[in-house]
Amino acid sequence: MTQQMTFQQSGNDAIKQRITQIANKIKNKKPVLKRIGINLLNEIDKSFQRGGNDKGAWAPDSPVTIARKGSSKVLVDTGLLRGSYIMKVGADFVDVGTPVRYASAMQEGTKDIPARPMLPSKSKTLSITKDTLEKYIKEIARAGT
Repeated sequence: MTQQMTFQQSGNDAIKQRITQIANKIKNKKPVLKRIGINLLNEIDKSFQRGGNDKGAWAPDSPVTIARKGSSKVLVDTGLLRGSYIMKVGADFVDVGTPVRYASAMQEGTKDIPARPMLPSKSKTLSITKDTLEKYIKEIARAGT
């Protein structure tokens, strides 16, 4: 998908030129997508720190699970899952996820395991993306002045 920015104002070529410069710098989306990915990874880490995502706390482990692990810290046993989240940045996308096979069962739940979403909610993801993009555009605009 191609995005185009058009700006029209008579008598102010300097503003038009500056907006064109900013738009040209944003043609390479990888730097801002990388920032978005890092911010999403940080949000996932916060989920593990607080024991729940932005929508609420995770259900506690069962007594059997607590006895097996020797800890009541939800979703933390060996640290494999928490440390497995990675990002992949392409020309126009950023993917954040984990190769750990049981992650989806923890995220979505099963008939025997309550859902414990580690990923930020859709609204939180959109908020992180919007805030990161706005900050990036402001930095680009300041850099050229």
